[in-house]
Amino acid sequence: MFTDCLARAKLRYNKKLKTYKLLVAFINDGASITQRNSAFVSGDLSAETITTDLPRVLLTAQQTLRTNNIQMSE
Repeated sequence: MFTDCLARAKLRYNKKLKTYKLLVAFINDGASITQRNSAFVSGDLSAETITTDLPRVLLTAQQTLRTNNIQMSE
């Protein structure tokens, strides 16, 4: 069963490895999204294939967290 809870997602860039990581957290007060307070953390995503990997990882996050409401934030 999926819920309608709001989860916020953020892409973090690792300059050393040149990869991205998707962080998804349930935050109410507008605090920053860190890996520590995230409910879902993806693995490293290559910067070259981020456009094809991101929809797949977002779908995995929706299934794992059982929510349909994931909003990207800066």
